[in-house]
This record gives sequence, C-alpha cells and structure tokens, in this order.
Amino acid sequence: ARFAPAILVLAALEWLLVAGAGSFTGLLGLVGALVVPLLGGVFPMLIVVASRRRGELLPGRVIGWVGAPLVALAVGLVYLGIVAAHGLVIFSSPFERAAAFAVVAAIVAVTVLSIRNGAMRPRAVVEVSVDETATGRGSFSVIADGRPAPVAVTIEGGRGPARSVEAASGDIGQIDELRSVTFALPRLAPELRVWLHRVTADRDSVPLGVSASLDGDRPMTLDREGQANVLLTEEQTVLKLLA
Repeated sequence: ARFAPAILVLAALEWLLVAGAGSFTGLLGLVGALVVPLLGGVFPMLIVVASRRRGELLPGRVIGWVGAPLVALAVGLVYLGIVAAHGLVIFSSPFERAAAFAVVAAIVAVTVLSIRNGAMRPRAVVEVSVDETATGRGSFSVIADGRPAPVAVTIEGGRGPARSVEAASGDIGQIDELRSVTFALPRLAPELRVWLHRVTADRDSVPLGVSASLDGDRPMTLDREGQANVLLTEEQTVLKLLA
C-alpha cells in the first residue's frame, strides 16, 4: 500500500507510452511533478515520524523538532499542495490533471491506512544485548516514544547480592554469570517490544539464550531475531529475563 502512489503514476505512464499519447520528455516531466514530491517530502516525513515513535535504536544526535508531528504535517501538506497545484493550475491535459488528483488521493489514503494500522503508534523497546566483538559483557537499554526511558532494573548475577538501578541503559555484567534481569515498566507506550540478542564477531545479530515473561505468568515467544511484541494494557508491567 505504501507504494500505491508511485505505482499508479508508473502505470499511467506505461499506458501513455503504449497509446502513443505522450513524448519521452513529457513523460519525464510528469514523473518529476508527481513522483518527486512523494519521494522527497511526503514519504520521508512519514518515515521520520514512525521511526521516532517506534525506533529500536537512538542515533548519537537527534534534532527533536524534525520529527515533531506538526512539522511533519506542515512539510507533507506543502508537498501535497505541490501535486494538487499541478492538477488545479499547471497541467492542462485532462489526463495529467486526473493523474495528479489520483496521486493526491492515494497519498491521503496511504497516510490514513498507515496511522490506522499502527505505523505511528508509540512503542517502548527493551533491549538486552551482548557484543562479542568488545568485552563480551551484556547491556540493556530502554527506549519509549523515541527517547531514553529510565526504569527500575534488578540484576541478579552468580556472585554477590542482586543490585538495583534506575536507568535507561546500563551494564548487566558477564552474560554467563547472569541469573535474571527484572524490569519494572510503567506504561511507557501502548506497545512493547522486547529484543534479546547477541552481536557476533561477524556483526550478525542472533537471539540470546534467555527466556522472557511478563508479570511472572505470561511467557513471551521470541522470533528468529530474538524479538517479541505485546500490547500494554496495565499501568505497571514486570518484565523478567531468566538466563
């Protein structure tokens, strides 16, 4: 569905070529007028908003206002207006005008479907990883709605008493000595993703050999990438990982 506007334009151009109703340069101009605003303005802003709300990793530097919904809406409306202007004012051919209006309708439809299907729904991500290329120690991070989210974490190792911290990221020690890690999670977002993985010497990500459960009685099934998704309905959720 996300490629519907571009596919619509390309199909129309193919029809023009077969029917001999347009020149090569004219078709290039039509492509530029209808496709470039999609690839250069509308789709990038949708991707930015979705990645800010649902991203698994935080970049080193974040320009906060770029992913703000109002900024994304303003940029998207500008590019949508460009396509609409071609249909209303610039284009003279009925077919070209119809193509422009069809692209406008497809953009609106794709955006609405993306929102309804949860592509913009905020998500919290709890990641536990072991980097074999570095120290081999494990670490955790908690991200919610694209920002670090400090939570209460209890780490039980093979030696010494359990230690508790409240942080958005930290060290959990050698994974071979780990017994359990418990996260006390407030309802940071409507959706939770748990990502348990190991980074090999070849920089591949493979599942970590631990089990996960919610509130002590809800085991989580991890996929081949070591990930599991669940909707959060309670105000407080306890995520426990057992080595």
